[in-house]
Amino acid sequence: MHVHPVLQNGDILPEIFQHLSPERCGSGHSTLARAALVCKAFSDYALNVLWEEYPPLMALVKMLPQSTSNVHSGEDAQAAVTKCSQNEWFHFDVYAERIRKLSVSAKEEIPILRILPFLFSRARDVPLFPSLVSLEFDQFLRRPHEYFILFLSPSLRYFSHSIHDHSLRTVAGEARLDSVLDVLQAKAPFLQNLACYGVTNPTSLPSLTRLKGLQYLDLPRMTVFQVLSYCAELPQLKRLHTALREDLGGTGRIFPSRDFVALQSLSVSGAVSDMTGLLTAISSPNLHSFTVLQFMPQLGFGHVCRGFIQTLVSRFGQSLRHVHLQCDFVFCADPGNHPIFRFVDVARPLLSLRHLELLVLCFYQACATVTYHEFEEMASSWPMLEELTLRFGMMPPPVSGLAAFARHCPKLTRLAMFPMDLAVMPKREPYSVSHHNLRGLTIENLEYTAPEPHQLAHFIDCTFPQLDASQVQINQQGSDWLVFVEERDARRASTQGAL
Repeated sequence: MHVHPVLQNGDILPEIFQHLSPERCGSGHSTLARAALVCKAFSDYALNVLWEEYPPLMALVKMLPQSTSNVHSGEDAQAAVTKCSQNEWFHFDVYAERIRKLSVSAKEEIPILRILPFLFSRARDVPLFPSLVSLEFDQFLRRPHEYFILFLSPSLRYFSHSIHDHSLRTVAGEARLDSVLDVLQAKAPFLQNLACYGVTNPTSLPSLTRLKGLQYLDLPRMTVFQVLSYCAELPQLKRLHTALREDLGGTGRIFPSRDFVALQSLSVSGAVSDMTGLLTAISSPNLHSFTVLQFMPQLGFGHVCRGFIQTLVSRFGQSLRHVHLQCDFVFCADPGNHPIFRFVDVARPLLSLRHLELLVLCFYQACATVTYHEFEEMASSWPMLEELTLRFGMMPPPVSGLAAFARHCPKLTRLAMFPMDLAVMPKREPYSVSHHNLRGLTIENLEYTAPEPHQLAHFIDCTFPQLDASQVQINQQGSDWLVFVEERDARRASTQGAL
């Protein structure tokens, strides 16, 4: 069982173990958030670690003076606050000064609106959380506008909010967002990261241009056509995530030409067929990461994808290091007769990217063929590759093709391939690199083939000798998988014994 280091060190009262079962004691922030709700006190070390995570606002309520946390709804907040002595507020002030990250959600068990008046009456014109770096708000437009200011301070660098209720996605709601952006500019002048989930109306976009310090902008439900016009005015913008919605984009749409002097990472969801125009419109000398997530049918997939990749490489090939292309659906008039294309023909422009470090190509339902020699060609083209994921509905290549990456990609740490024919083993001893850095291998076997676990264990152990059995994931269950692990462990033990 993996337990958070704070719990292992015993810095939180043992009372926590009476409330958290072993399966709930994970390593993430949820464990510490639950700890804050059941513990009565914390050591200094535990408290510092706790506030480095994402505690819910209700964890802070545990620190409020008793006369405020137990007050009934409707009572005068200012009166409740004045009842508390300065000593009663001392610990709360100490905790509030230490908080670095905070999450405020409408899903809390105790109504948040009952707590905010006390905090507001206490804070006055002084930032309630003077060291707050990261703030997450969930559906904050439901709350009174003045309470939003409670959580802002000049130290704030990251702000995220989500709107899940469709009734809030209106022009009136966007007007409120405009005012919130104005407050962010005044109260959090050094804000660097802004994420707006659920915002679709572009009326708020002009307000973004006043946040000149923004470096990371996440607008997953906004259309890229409007975003480009305003985000180019952010001189420090390094990462942008947005969408190209089908109803507002469309094949052949002419995008406004914009220069992004600092942009390093661009992520866009939408149709691949529309991306060529987007790539032609923008320029960025430092773009090293490009992601496309397509969640809609696409006609002529092979031809469209090849043209897109060619444009991507010709425009940004000198700086590109990470490429992530995911297409969830590939349209075909006859689902049982998908067109088959050679993968290397579609992805050939990528072979010129000698400095490529990460490549993810997921073409769901697209039938592609990859031969052993094409694996050799790909691996030898990417000597700097660190992570590779290939997923197709393809004619599966033999698992022996993995040896090509052991030979030519010494920096590779993560490798995932779906599917592969694990039943076809190499006829000769596979190439072995004893110092290879691979730390994770995920391969998926065809359902109608059954690999011989002894041979599979021998091949993987020879190809990637430093790879632990726990870091290998194969979609095999039951006795076959146990035999594979046992065979690998036995081989590893015999090798060490011979040394």
